[in-house]
Amino acid sequence: MQNQLNRSVLGALVATLLAVSPVGAAPLSDEAAVQLLQRVNELEQELRNLRGDNEKLQNELEIVQKSQRDTFQQVDERIEKLQDASPDTAAQADKAEPTPDKVLDNADVDALKAKETKPDPNGFYSYGTDKSDDKNPPAGAGKTTDTNVDSPTDKTTEPPSTSKAPDSSTTADKTPAPEREERSVYDDAFKTLLQDPKEAVPEFRAFLKDYPKSPLASSAQYWVGEALYAEKDFKGAIEEFLVVLKEHKGSDKAPDAALKLGYSFYELKDWEKARKTLQDVISFFPDNAETRKLAQERLDQMKTEGH
Repeated sequence: MQNQLNRSVLGALVATLLAVSPVGAAPLSDEAAVQLLQRVNELEQELRNLRGDNEKLQNELEIVQKSQRDTFQQVDERIEKLQDASPDTAAQADKAEPTPDKVLDNADVDALKAKETKPDPNGFYSYGTDKSDDKNPPAGAGKTTDTNVDSPTDKTTEPPSTSKAPDSSTTADKTPAPEREERSVYDDAFKTLLQDPKEAVPEFRAFLKDYPKSPLASSAQYWVGEALYAEKDFKGAIEEFLVVLKEHKGSDKAPDAALKLGYSFYELKDWEKARKTLQDVISFFPDNAETRKLAQERLDQMKTEGH
């Protein structure tokens, strides 16, 4: 850029000289020489201004890049600290019985059997409501006119009708990633989660073992933590949510994992870690309004309770 500016200045200077003093003309008068000198000075000043603007932009870019690096570094450091501290939290949990949770109490079990809609007071998702993984709708959901696109459907596991005999190449082209078999395994595990969270844990872990590179891996890992949380295994849930934040921190499940991590510390009565984690949810996920709202509500609850 500097070379281009220098060439522009020289070009303008030459053009000015040619216009003022054509070949064979008389020498420049004093007035013309002064005007020419002033023009050269003006061009030099413009060049200095452009260089200053360029340096300012470069400095601002470096500041933004440094801020981003610092933010990611803080996230990594917080995750490492939480991972190192989780065994101590587990020891504290053995000494004190966790506060009763209402995620799956007797009333919820009855509601699960009756398939009634019952909100989960301690979480972003509810069990026994037939609500599917809303951020990973079942395969084919985008192409159906069914209004209940959020619910897992047995259609994902049915083979194509032999009466229509669709061309295999055409069907493959219309199948979104992940592939149908992979999608079907995930949907089956999620349906199990809605009915029995404990039984869903090995199913999601088997999915992660068979499809470690799947686009659904972050969601499967998150639901392992959710299932353990629902079973009041808060120590195990902490470990699973930390895996989401460390290995899938750019996924859409990261905000929910951070929120439930804070909830898990709360249930273990580790108030300091719970408070810090929930504050991190608000700081690190400013675009996720619902998750930030739930984190703030739990912080307000802790304050009211005197923690």
